[in-house]
Formats: sequence, structure tokens, C-alpha cells
Amino acid sequence: MANTITNKKRIAWLPVVLAYLLSLLLVLVAIVGVVALTVCSPRFFKKQIEKSQFSTNVLSELTENYLSYGVVGGFSAQVMESLISADRIQNDMYQTIDRLYDASMGEQSYADLHQKSLDTFVADVKARNYSVTPEVEKGLVSLADACTLDYSSHVGVPFASYLRSIFNKLQDNIWFPFAVLFLLSAVCVTLLLMNVHHTAARLRYFTYAVSAASLLCLLVPILARGVVQMDRFNISPASLQKLLAQYVNATFGTFLYFAVGYVILLGVLCFFASRKKQSSNSGQSGAKSSL
Repeated sequence: MANTITNKKRIAWLPVVLAYLLSLLLVLVAIVGVVALTVCSPRFFKKQIEKSQFSTNVLSELTENYLSYGVVGGFSAQVMESLISADRIQNDMYQTIDRLYDASMGEQSYADLHQKSLDTFVADVKARNYSVTPEVEKGLVSLADACTLDYSSHVGVPFASYLRSIFNKLQDNIWFPFAVLFLLSAVCVTLLLMNVHHTAARLRYFTYAVSAASLLCLLVPILARGVVQMDRFNISPASLQKLLAQYVNATFGTFLYFAVGYVILLGVLCFFASRKKQSSNSGQSGAKSSL
């Protein structure tokens, strides 16, 4: 008799443990989903470039640098400003991102910008009736080198080669943790259904699990904004710091999509629980009336 009571107590704890595991698995599904929607998505990366106004910020920084180069080289602001544009910066940054996610694409080259800069400098020198001697040409090439190097340092992603290998591996293998988590979630649901025989109790445990998962997914972006503050990090140039801040905040903000999805699921569970309760109350009322 004592063994029977002990076994019943152990079995009574099993649904609680399964509900806890299910909530944990749902949170892990959200984490993997966030990685799939953000880190594994070049489209997401490009969207953050637009939201952070990366192109405009880079253009402002490069213009300031180029004007200082122009002063040293004797070129007007109009000449230096003609070398770059916000559209070019955005397109080149998009190509940089595409290369991060496509291993078949080679390293990005800015040879055309270098040639454009050199041609512009030579044309301006000639327009001012100066002769382009070998020594002058050498100086112009050095100036074009400086402009191109400065441009490439702004329109690029730090540690690109290292990140490329990470992104490619994540894209190729992101399906595996999804499959494992969905399988484990299905096992938890099945065990709950097998060990809890009353529909109302089943709905209650599922409600607990989904409620905990939705709450955690809601708290993650809120806590992240308070803990991960990108303005505390000394990242240069400022345009890159703003881009990273936007990227990090948007990544954590993606948890809200899963929170909303779980809240909708929670509403469905509450609806069925309410219907079940009404049905039970109606049945009890009918039984009392018959008595």
C-alpha cells in the first residue's frame, strides 16, 4: 500500500516536470528561430543598414576625411565630394553582406573607385593647366590609394573572413537543432497526454508551459536593452557602432514575434479551457436537476 502511494506521488510530479521541460523547449525553439531569422539572414542584415542610416553616416564621415585629403592635395571640396555617394555606399555594403553569406563569392574589390579617383584627380590637375609629370602622378596615385583604403575600411564588416565561416555553417546546419527541438517537444506533449487523463488538467499544464515560454520571450528583449548597451563600447567609426547597436537591438527584438505567437497559442488554450469548464458546469447542473 505504501509503495502504491509513493508511485502515485511520483507520477503526480511527472506532468509538472514535463510542463517545465516543454516550456524550456519552446524557449529554445524561439532562440533557434531568432538565429535563423537574424544571423542566418542577409536580408535582415541589409534591413538594419537601412534603419541605422548607415550609408548617410558613412558618407558624412568619408566626406570629412576626403576634404582633409583634398586640402593636402590641393583639390577643391567639389572634386573630393564627387568621388562617393550614399547610393554607392549602400550598394557596396549590400555586396559585402552577400559575400558574408556566399562562400563562392570572392573578396570585394574597389579597383573601380581607385581608378575613378585617379582619373578625377588627373582631370582636375589638367583643367588647372598643370602638367602631370611622373612625380605628380605618383602623388595622385598615393592620394587615390588613401581614399580607397579609407572607403574600404568604412564600407565593410570587421572580421569578415571569420564571420563568413560562422554564417555559412549556421545556414547549412540551422535545420538540425530545429528538428531535434520539435522532436523533443512532440515527445513531451505525448508524455503529458499519456500521463494526464483529464482534458481540463491537460489544458492546464499546456497553459503553464506556454505561459512561461511567452513570458521569457517577452522579457529577453526588455532585459537585453538594459544590459547590452552598445554605446558603452568604444567602436570606431561611429557609423559602425550605430549599425551594430541597431543589429543587436533588432536581433533581441525578434523574440517578440515568438512571444506574440505563444500568446496567441495561449489564448487558444484558454478558450478551450473555458469551453471545457462551461461544459463541465452544464453537465453538473443537469445532473442536479435530474436529482
